Amino acid sequence: MDNKTLRFKMWPRVFECGKKSTIHIKGNFIVKDAPYYAIIRGLEEWDELKTDPLHLKTFEDKPIKCDFNGDTLTFDYTFETEQEYRIKIYCEKDALDAHPLYKHFGASWSWKINEPTNGYTFSVYALASDMWGTIPLRGDLHIHTDRSDGDETPSVVAGNYRSAGFDFISITDHHVYESSLEAIDAYKDIETNFKILPGEEVHNKYLGYFHIVNAGGKYSVNDILLNKQEQVIKEVAEIEKTITDVPENVNKSLIAWCKWIYDAIKKSGGTVIFPHPYWNVMMVNHVPTKLCMEIFKRGLCDAFEVIGGCDNIQNNLQISLYNEARANGIKLPVVGSSDAHQSSFPNAHFDKNWTIAFVKENEDILDAIKNFRSVGAIEYAHGDINITGPHRLVQYAWFLTEHYFPTHKKLCYASGYAMKEYADGQIDAKQDIERTEQKIKKYTNEFFGM
Repeated sequence: MDNKTLRFKMWPRVFECGKKSTIHIKGNFIVKDAPYYAIIRGLEEWDELKTDPLHLKTFEDKPIKCDFNGDTLTFDYTFETEQEYRIKIYCEKDALDAHPLYKHFGASWSWKINEPTNGYTFSVYALASDMWGTIPLRGDLHIHTDRSDGDETPSVVAGNYRSAGFDFISITDHHVYESSLEAIDAYKDIETNFKILPGEEVHNKYLGYFHIVNAGGKYSVNDILLNKQEQVIKEVAEIEKTITDVPENVNKSLIAWCKWIYDAIKKSGGTVIFPHPYWNVMMVNHVPTKLCMEIFKRGLCDAFEVIGGCDNIQNNLQISLYNEARANGIKLPVVGSSDAHQSSFPNAHFDKNWTIAFVKENEDILDAIKNFRSVGAIEYAHGDINITGPHRLVQYAWFLTEHYFPTHKKLCYASGYAMKEYADGQIDAKQDIERTEQKIKKYTNEFFGM
């Protein structure tokens, strides 16, 4: 990112391929009475046929003359292919040479007043028609509260996530479904863009052969497991009889349990997310690699938690497992989740793992994930970010991570703070939430040209 461009407002930043679009840039242009031009290059557009051993390409730029009214610059352009583009805005050198500050400071005048002589560089993105119109939503589908083994109430957890720039969450307490409904109920009278989805983490025992996330289910699968144990055990035994072609050293009973839980979550209307197989519990990995592959091959999850928790070894192994599955022809939607049990303490990692779901208008968030329009992300302690998923989406997600989400997060902070005030009984905080949510929506619409 060119930091000198931060004092400008540019809209939109995302465009549809093949459609003529108008770009607006508003800000403090120091040279007021000279024509400005735009040069546009796609990051993927170098031509190998025009290379030589020393140069990638001799660009044949065709500057576009911009309309300029003193503080806002506009021009039209058609972006032909899906990729990130860099737009360089500059004015004629003669106009710079004639500027009185140039005469005073010489060739370095631009450095003195923060106006680069070679122009300003902005980044934008063009999307193919199948992705155009999607909105990137940042979320977490694996969260705990004090209703199981977390540290804060459901309403406080929701407010903390909104303050951290999240657009959706699913509260998934161990054995408990009602806490997610409690969070939804706390904010049911607020007009907000923030989505709270019902959920639970399903176990067939306390630690369980499986922990499987039920996101979006309309009722609790844990209640069935806890209250109808004998019936469930009989049903699992019947499923086990139908299972064939099990690899050596893979427990057929565990596959049957996974199948029963998968079917039960689907009946509830939920999305089945397979989490943290490399969580080290009681000195062993939670789910052996061979069993993971059987779960994937048999289609016993709707999405894989490719990023989960804060253990670097665990996440590296999950990413490797995802890549191994893809190499074997298995397509897996992915999510990134925190498995957070704390969201208020200084070292809580709740906001360091997330999913980016690319959601179409009026589309369910979980459907977007199941339709392979999501990536998982993690921010490490030293600040580096890793994004995992289909390469096309990772490229776009990186652009958004640099140019969209930082401002989005700043806008969300005030809304989340007011949410917690509202849940604490300050009814007048409702106006603060809704006013801030309108600002968030306006920013999003401008950025994506809606």
